[in-house]
Amino acid sequence: MASFSTSELPLWLTLFNGLGAAALIAFAYSVVLRLEAVDSRGLVATALHALMFSSLAMLTMANPLVLNGGLVIDGRAILVALSGPFGGFTSLIATTLATSSMHFVTDGGDAMVGVAGILIAAALSAIFTVIWRQTSTGHVYLLAGLSVTSSILFLSRVFLFPADEAQSVFREVATPFVLSNTASVFVVGMFLLRISELHRMAEKLKSLSAKDPLTGLLNRRGLMAQADKAEQGFLQEGESFTVFTVDIDYFKRINDLCGHETGDAVLAGIARILESVVGTAGTVARVGGEEFLVLASIGDHEQATNLADRLNGEIAQRQFDGGGLPVETTVSIGMATISNSHPSFAGTWAQADKALYRAKADGRNRSVWASRETDERSDKIIAYIREARKDRLAS
Repeated sequence: MASFSTSELPLWLTLFNGLGAAALIAFAYSVVLRLEAVDSRGLVATALHALMFSSLAMLTMANPLVLNGGLVIDGRAILVALSGPFGGFTSLIATTLATSSMHFVTDGGDAMVGVAGILIAAALSAIFTVIWRQTSTGHVYLLAGLSVTSSILFLSRVFLFPADEAQSVFREVATPFVLSNTASVFVVGMFLLRISELHRMAEKLKSLSAKDPLTGLLNRRGLMAQADKAEQGFLQEGESFTVFTVDIDYFKRINDLCGHETGDAVLAGIARILESVVGTAGTVARVGGEEFLVLASIGDHEQATNLADRLNGEIAQRQFDGGGLPVETTVSIGMATISNSHPSFAGTWAQADKALYRAKADGRNRSVWASRETDERSDKIIAYIREARKDRLAS
């Protein structure tokens, strides 16, 4: 391997050549973060983090700067130091093993100095990773500390050389190496930190766009993602589900008599009851002003009926705060189970909606199953309501 002095090939240039790899790291890191959103178990993302940091670290080692005295300078210290905080312990271990192995393969018995530097950087990265995961703020300061300490400790491996060589190499490269390596770790780390922050913000906005701000339940948009999964489960695996449409009885009266703040409190209170009763059996969403929808992984008629009865009972006996006065209300529920006659979520929801109209017409505070009879009666009720609205608008 050719040997250069710092006057022939600037140390600054060699270390900052690693910024080309930094751009590649930033791109790869953003791709891996996006994959995390769809990788529920996180195994693929963990493996990709490890592959990304270890392969890029070995890539930087393929074109190193070798100083007089045999001190090898490349970008591996940067990637080993950053692999822990941004990739996790699996990534740190993989990167440490990969770079150490490459040293033994390429340098044989002369690899101990290089491996010592890698182990120093890895140990420091592990310490900072623990601190990093325990704090949600101050990551910029942690990154600055990691940049400085990793550079100084990584340079300390020169003292594994014979004493006279160690002093000569240290005097020649100490200042430019520490400054260059510190800047490189900090700049690359800031790239990754900014990417992770933008990813978290995007995920938070995505989550907020799928939720109802008043109740914290899923809104229609968030519901549809769950509905698509349920529909595919039925079509591919025959996994049945039941849709419950839940509508608060006489909710307009509560708003008119008690005010909208009380109405909001009732909505939020009923949302909590629905979540509590349904539990892990299904998904609860607010799909309209006073209308909720429960998508439950229940195909059994009796179990679904029992769930609806529990919802009716829990809500009917609950008193909500009406500005110092207790407010009571009930709900009407329409139910439909997906079937071959309407093998889609949209069709099942439409059937449950018709059953809800029947529950309202039959006196409210009850649950009604979708059937051919409810379809016919609901169609008549809907037609009557539409005609009544036309007459009211015309008068």
